[in-house]
Amino acid sequence: MSNETLGIGMPIIRIELEGIRQTILHSFGGYTDELNRLVEKEVGKACSSGAVEQIVRAEVSKAMKKIVEDSIRRYFKYGDGRKGLDAAVKDAMTTILDRQTKGDGGGR
Repeated sequence: MSNETLGIGMPIIRIELEGIRQTILHSFGGYTDELNRLVEKEVGKACSSGAVEQIVRAEVSKAMKKIVEDSIRRYFKYGDGRKGLDAAVKDAMTTILDRQTKGDGGGR
């Protein structure tokens, strides 16, 4: 997009930022080998120190916890656990209603 299309006579900032970007890339260009060695060294240390294994174990543990919680939630919300809860609630309601109809008032 040209300056005329924008209707302004000032330079576009993107051109200036592109120049800064090129300067930074050029500056780092001389350190590419050194940066690569540093990155490889750190990756090697992280992989050999047991840190990766520790991270994997922690993530597996979190995933398992969530899976178990979800399974239990589904069991009581949609599965056989729901039937048991429904029966227990029905029994409790029946007991409360029986007390009230007999004039006990439920212990109040």
